[in-house]
Amino acid sequence: MTPLQYTFSEGEKYTLAGPAAAEYYRAVTFDPAPHTVVRGKTKYWQIQFGHRVMFVKADDVRVTFQ
Repeated sequence: MTPLQYTFSEGEKYTLAGPAAAEYYRAVTFDPAPHTVVRGKTKYWQIQFGHRVMFVKADDVRVTFQ
């Protein structure tokens, strides 16, 4: 997995969808025996960025309600 090339400037505001877990399902074969869910401790927020769904680190943003 690699991060996207987008950057956000300080003070920009985006629509927040909610918190997201830092996990993914690792399956490199058709045999389900070695498949695993990889979980991290980093917290993310899901945002709407143009017509895309993005995830930003919770520690990097300030959530405000208007």
